[in-house]
Amino acid sequence: MITGKLRNILTGEIIDVHATTDSPDSSYGLKCWVDNNGVSYGQCQFSAPFAFELLEVRGYDEGVTA
Repeated sequence: MITGKLRNILTGEIIDVHATTDSPDSSYGLKCWVDNNGVSYGQCQFSAPFAFELLEVRGYDEGVTA
């Protein structure tokens, strides 16, 4: 499993996320970043979503960029 941490650059909040295709934001089999509450933060191939910084990624998969 691919996991990561996103930091909100406005509030400083750090959010634990994991890459999954089990989300409405996943399309064409592309993984997206999702937290433990099911909130999606965008597709992984685009790295971090707007206003967030990708701090760390653990695990590896093609299509996930840090």
